[in-house]
Amino acid sequence: MPVVATALASRVRLQFQTGVDIEGNPIYKNKTYSRVKTNALDQDVYDVAESIASLSANALNAVTRLDDTDLAEQEG
Repeated sequence: MPVVATALASRVRLQFQTGVDIEGNPIYKNKTYSRVKTNALDQDVYDVAESIASLSANALNAVTRLDDTDLAEQEG
């Protein structure tokens, strides 16, 4: 039977470099924003993440979109 995917939720995680440790390795902190529309375009999510990051004193290292999807067999 074919599998049907249903989008449940979406979040975006921004990773900031907040400093370096005593060995010179970067220290990262994550900030996650939930309630992202599941049908939002990736480019739009990225653009908003960059806008949010521009308000921070720390450098943005990565933007990750986290999608929760339900998989179920299609009946019929």
